[in-house]
This record gives sequence, C-alpha cells and structure tokens, in this order.
Amino acid sequence: MSFISRTLPFSLFLLVELRPTSVKAGHNGLMYMNKIIQRHHYPCEGHEVRTEDNYLLTLHRIPRGRDPDADLPSQHLDDDENILKATLPTPKKKSPVYLQHGILGSSADWIIHGPEKSLAYMLADQGHDVWLGNVRGNTYSRGHATLSPDDVAFWNFTFHEMAIYDAAATIDYILDVSGSDELYYIGHSMGTTMFWVLCSMRPEYNSKIKMMFSLAPVAFMSNARSPIRYFAPYAKDFELISRWFGDGEFLPRNALINFVMKYGCAISALEAKICENNLFIICGHDPEQFEKELLPIIFGHTPAGTSTKALAHYAQLIQSGDFRAFDYGLPGNMIEYGEVFPPNYNLSRITAPVSIHFSDNDLLANTKDVKKLATALPNLIGSFRVAFPQFNHLDFLYSKDINSLLNENIMNMIQKSESGITPRYNVDSEEIIIPNEDEDPVFNDISSLLKHKAYSIGKETLDNVMDLKMMTENKLKLIKEKTRMTIERNLKSLKDLLMLKLKKYSNGDSYVENKQIEWKNDADVYNVINS
Repeated sequence: MSFISRTLPFSLFLLVELRPTSVKAGHNGLMYMNKIIQRHHYPCEGHEVRTEDNYLLTLHRIPRGRDPDADLPSQHLDDDENILKATLPTPKKKSPVYLQHGILGSSADWIIHGPEKSLAYMLADQGHDVWLGNVRGNTYSRGHATLSPDDVAFWNFTFHEMAIYDAAATIDYILDVSGSDELYYIGHSMGTTMFWVLCSMRPEYNSKIKMMFSLAPVAFMSNARSPIRYFAPYAKDFELISRWFGDGEFLPRNALINFVMKYGCAISALEAKICENNLFIICGHDPEQFEKELLPIIFGHTPAGTSTKALAHYAQLIQSGDFRAFDYGLPGNMIEYGEVFPPNYNLSRITAPVSIHFSDNDLLANTKDVKKLATALPNLIGSFRVAFPQFNHLDFLYSKDINSLLNENIMNMIQKSESGITPRYNVDSEEIIIPNEDEDPVFNDISSLLKHKAYSIGKETLDNVMDLKMMTENKLKLIKEKTRMTIERNLKSLKDLLMLKLKKYSNGDSYVENKQIEWKNDADVYNVINS
C-alpha cells in the first residue's frame, strides 16, 4: 500500500476536524476581518452583494495603502454593528483589483501572510483599490434571501454558479463603487476556474477585465496527482459521494469537530508536523518554502466551506479529461442541457488578456493540463513557470520567498499595464517579455493582437469543424436508426398483408390464381414501401 493510500483517510479526517467555525454573514465575519486588516494599519470595509439567484456575499475592501500614523476610517453601523458604509472616499488613482480565493478558501487567504508578503496589502500600498471576494457557502457568505445553510437546496451549486452569479455580481459591484470601467482579476485555483467559466458563458465580462492573473490555474485535470483523483471514478455517483461527505455542505461541522478545533494543530510539534504533512499530501511536498509559523493561522481560516457538489464537479473533470459543465448522467443531462453529455466550456470566448503562473510540483494543476489550457486561450500574454522546482499549490499564497518567486512579477506587469504598456508573449520560448520604455507600446499591442487573433480564428474554425463533424456523425446515426425502424415496420406490414392474401386464396388450386396472388403482392409491396 502506498504512502498516500495509507494517509489519505487521515488527511480527510483532519480536513473535517480543523474546519473553522462558520460565521453568520454580517457582524462576526466582517468585524473579524476588519480587526485583522486594521491591526496591520490598513483601512477595511465590508460590503454585501446580492447575486441574481439571491445569495448574499461578503466582500472585503482595502481601499488604500498602509499609513501607520493615519486614522482609520469611521464607519456607519446598524443596530447589529454591521457595516453600512465607510466615510473613506473612493480612490480614483489606479484600476481596482479583485482577488478571488480557491476552493475551501476565503478572503482571509490573501492577508494571512502579513503586510510584507500578502499580495492584497502590496497592491494597496501601490495605490490600488483592493477587493477580496468570498463565494457562496464559505465562512463569510452563508446568507440567502430565502434559504438557510441548513437547507440542502442552499448547497445545490458548483463552481459554475460561483462563476456566472458570484463573480459576475462581484465584478459589477466593484466597478460601480469604484467608478471604473475595468479591473484586474487575480484568481487562485478555483478562482481561476470561475474566471474561465464566467468569460466563456458570459463573454460580455471580457471587456470589464483589464488583465487576468491566473495562479495555479485549474481547468483540465486529467493529469492531477492529488489524492482527489481517487474519488474521480465515483464522481457521477453523486448520491454515494453525498453519503461520504455530507448531503449538501462538504464536511459539515458537529460537536466533535468543534472540540478538536479548539486545539487544532498547536498541541505539540508532532501534531503540527502531521498537519503540515497532510497539506503536502494534498497540494505537493515543499518543506523548504512552507512557513510553519503560519500553520495555526491557516487552519484558523481553512477550510472555509463549500458544497459537496463542487468537489464532485472537480472529480468529474479528472475522470472525463474535459473542461465541461456538471454531469448529471443521461436522464439529468437531457433535462438540464438537452444533450447526452454536458457541454464543454468554450475557452475561445475568453478574449481578456491572461497571464498564467504555474509550478512543477503542483499536484492539482499539473503542467500538462496547464499547457493544454494555455494553448486554448486566444489572448494569452504570459505563461510563467515559478522558478522553484518544489513550489506547490498553496505556495502561491504562503511561500517564504513568494515576493521574488511570484508577487514581484505580478506587480511589475500591473505597473506596466497602468502605464499603458501591454506585455508580449513569446510563443517559442514560452517566456514573458516586458517591453522597454523606449519600445513602441502601440506596435507591441497591435503585433500581439494580430498574432493571438489569428490563433483565435484558427482555433475557433477547428472547433467549428469538429462540431460539424460530430453533428454529421450523430445525424448519420439517427438516419441509420430511422431507416432500420422503417424497414422493420414495412416488413411487418408486408408479412401481415401476405398472410391475409394467402388466407383469402387458400381454397384456390389454380396455378394461375396463385400467380395472380404473387403479382398482387408485388404491387402491394410497391405500395407499402412507397407509403
């Protein structure tokens, strides 16, 4: 038995045991995040967003950078001390930035590393209006206009709904409050999946994205090496998965979990080591870059909650090898999509500029799957392999050298973009090229646009040809089946007709009369076939 096979059950046990207490949307969650951010001398605001399907999401905003001597903004509170609005004016300096966490994560993921290494703080210090998203069902977004988290119906969603509803509502709200026409989107893990789904299903959102930064991108997952692949064969049996992990909410809390959560991984060095290794099993082994001091803080916020259906959707991607909608099985797919199989997401519709950042030791976002994704994107402006072989899935948030390995690159690209210079993508070497100040940004933009537009047209044409081929094959199968059924039906009619005729002439002995029957039958055959 392999090491992973032996430790996987215990890893899942720890995920259950160490899940943080859920907070009601509003006072507890908002004030808790406010205290963390304000402790580092940054202003913080809490905003509630309502989606088209009536989920209530909490956004955390850092509207400007740190000023140790500045007064924090005063805030208007309701009777329950929920933040209604802050007096701090909306900044007008630079484009806003929207950071979207991954699966089982929350807005806290972007600030856990502190002011010196957290991308959210660094962007705020550069003058950006920073917004931290929270998806439905996590610690800070458990509200709904009519449903309760205790209702199974509340958890009937995957990253598909998080994308077309949560991300869409969040982007619209940020642009409305900030007064901007476009924003930077930075996603980690599932945060990237949401972007692919949003811009392919609702392509009008492409024009609202100034640039998208994809950290540990997840779309295709057939080469994933994480233990989640062990559940892939059961992905279509959603009822079975629900019995394992909870009917609706993934790994819901109970009294035992609350008790264990009180102690967590901080009992001794041994328990801390166990927790650390279980993170490595799921995300990739990297003790050199792991900040051990962050362990109790990480487990204080993660896992933050999601639906069992969302996990099942990812398992389906591993099993199918495609990036497609949720598979409900044959009857369910016909009802939901009008097709036998769930439709693939059309990545050629994603026209927003995208920069991909990936690593060799990521057990969830394998380099082969990342390359497949990169070749499908029509406006890829950068593809970065992190220059550290053991860099894993969570290192994109918590690694020791995250600034030199990741953050500085992103900050540099945003700075260039704000100055009107768009990076160019070197297709041959798969390296990003930032133009020098004396280079002509207009020429670079046109050159990049023409190159990727040509690729996009070619890819879309190929997709159309493949779709036409599939439609033709399906049409031929349908024609063949209808022809077979018609022949069988006509043969049965012919047999019945012959039996009637033979019965009618059964008393005749004349050869001529029998011949007349044959001739008559020939005419009947002709008439039956033509009918």
